[in-house]
Formats: sequence, structure tokens, C-alpha cells
Amino acid sequence: MQGWRALTVGIVTLAAFGPVALAADPAAPSPTPATRTPIVGPGAYTHPTRQFTIVIPPDAQAEERGPQRYLYVQSRRGYAITVQTGDAKPAATLAQMAGKLEAQNLGPGKRWSRKTDERAITLGGLPAIETVYEGTNVRVRAFIARGRRTDFVFMAAAPPNLHDDLKAEIDEFLARFKPAAAELPPAAAGAAPAAKEGSAKTSPVAPVPPSPSGGPMQRFSDGRFGFTIQYPGDWMATREGNYTVVFSGRPGSEAYQAMVSVQNVQPPSAKSPAEAVAAALADLKATLANSAVDLKLEAETPLVHGAGAARLEGQQFLVSYTHAGHRFRKWAVVLPRAAGNVAHIWSYTSPESRFDAFRPIAEAMLDSWAIGGGG
Repeated sequence: MQGWRALTVGIVTLAAFGPVALAADPAAPSPTPATRTPIVGPGAYTHPTRQFTIVIPPDAQAEERGPQRYLYVQSRRGYAITVQTGDAKPAATLAQMAGKLEAQNLGPGKRWSRKTDERAITLGGLPAIETVYEGTNVRVRAFIARGRRTDFVFMAAAPPNLHDDLKAEIDEFLARFKPAAAELPPAAAGAAPAAKEGSAKTSPVAPVPPSPSGGPMQRFSDGRFGFTIQYPGDWMATREGNYTVVFSGRPGSEAYQAMVSVQNVQPPSAKSPAEAVAAALADLKATLANSAVDLKLEAETPLVHGAGAARLEGQQFLVSYTHAGHRFRKWAVVLPRAAGNVAHIWSYTSPESRFDAFRPIAEAMLDSWAIGGGG
């Protein structure tokens, strides 16, 4: 399988494929088109008013919906998650808030027919309660978390026959929820409230470690490249040419087949950052199109990376393809430098069967990628 490593910077031609459609939201009324705003995904997302962050999975699309701009995430794997927010109501307990949710949705003639579980947890460092409901062809896990300023309501829905298989992916999504610093309780008040008698014992949603060994991350920094990025301590970084660096596990390890690459290109025809992205994207699509077969688009969206002065707008997509008799998936991101005509191409490539296993590491690396921080 050595030949496929040369394709880590290749990008597939996508013009023949249509966009991925969003399914109906199982946990909230369907809004009118005027209240639906597609957002970036996959990658890091920051809510415009509540300032919480979360990572949209590579196999998902997301929208902001309604005047409160609640987040709706639809995964091609078969689950949907909504994230709604409101001003904190400390006079109401989390159990009372769950009761209001049940009054609207649980019972004869309503969307949920029975409640199957309830427990206290912590979510993003906030005290929270999780409840589980079943209805016709759906199982819903509801999470209500309390910040100092905001109450958060997460609802994760999936068909009952898929829900157990998707539980780990939903937990992974929740583990990447980070409320704004102002939401976090004082350290002395950080513990979640006790679970009521007879419910499942308290257990936090644990974050996924970015390094497969659990060790510290390394930092790649070289002023010639114009960016910095963190990668697992037991991985290696290999420079391939003047402006390409490839990160992967060491030879002989399972992670050797998972590769994250970052390449800098300077299209001669580009006169602006946006033109650099467009030209680099077109050129790199052609590269992979000439080397791979059976190309299938899984998602393609705009991407906003970073925030504030570090905010950059680019493009991303997720594809699968066959090369040298093996099936692969690739998640590619193309971003501009803030000024000039240089584009940066980040990609994660893995055999299809192992893509999800190493995806959390790739996501952590993408989150740490800072363009313009080459010193």
C-alpha cells in the first residue's frame, strides 16, 4: 500500500456530484427556508452569540435555524443532533426543565411514547442531566446543561435499531462541546448534582485524547511554512519537498496508515487569497482525479477556520475513492493566507475501514492548525 502515500495532497474532481441534502429534523419543527442558514462543517464551529464551540464531524452537515440560531447537525451515519440555548433560569432545577420538555413531547399522541433512563452527568464542565426517550421509529437522548449565563439543550435522535451503534459517535460529538469561559462554574461548584435514586450512576462524557498513546502533543513550527500545528507525541513529521509536511504514526504501527498532510502552494495565476484557494483547489482536484477511481463525494462545504483576527474562509470536502486496489477516504481543507496568493491545503487520508478510528486525532490537529504562526 505504499503507493497511496503519494496521494495525501491530491484532491478529487467533484463537479459531477450533487450536494448532500439535509434530512428533516426529528427533534424540532422544520423551519422555513428563510430561517435556515447553512454553516461550515466539518470542523470547529463557534456559536455567534453564545460563543460555545463544538466540532462538526466530517460526515455531517450543519445549519443554524430560527431567530435564536440554534444548531442542527445531520450525519450521514444516521443521527441528528440539535443544540438550543436560552438565558439561564437558576430558579428552575435541571429536573424541572426536563419535566417541561416531557410535558411538550412525552405521552399519548406526542412524539415520544416512553422514558427509559435519566441520570446526572457533566457536559463541557457544566452540571447536566441526560434523559432518554423512545417514540415511533426514533430514540432520543436529551441533555440539559446549565452555565452561569446560558441553559443548553442537546437532543440526539436516531432510529432505535441504529442508536446503540451510534452511541459512541454521539458521545464523541458531545465531548467536543466547550462552553464559553464565562459559563463555567467556580471550581467549588463544578460537580454535577447527584442522580436521583434508582437512576444510572453519574458519569461524565469524557473527552477523546488527541494522542493514541495518551502522551503529550508535539508542535510543528517552521518559519518557512508559515503555520504551526500540533500532532501526537508518538507520530512522526516528514518533510516532502520544500513546502509539504506529512504526519503519521511510525512504521509498523496501525497509525502509520493514517496520514495528515499540510501543503503550501502559490498558484501563478492568483492575484488574491480567494483566487489562490480556487486555483489550488482546481489543480489538486485534477491530481487525484488522474490517480484514483470510483470517486464518491460525501460532503462539500465552505469552511471558516479560526476566529477574530485569525479567521480564514476556505473550502473543504470529504470523499472516498479506490487506489491501488484499496478503498480510502479523504477529508481535505483549503485555506488562504490572510494576504497574498498562497493557499494552504490540509488533508486527512486513511483506509476507509480505519478512517473513523483516527478521525478524532485529525480533528484535534485541524483545530490546532494556526496559519501565520510559523515562528
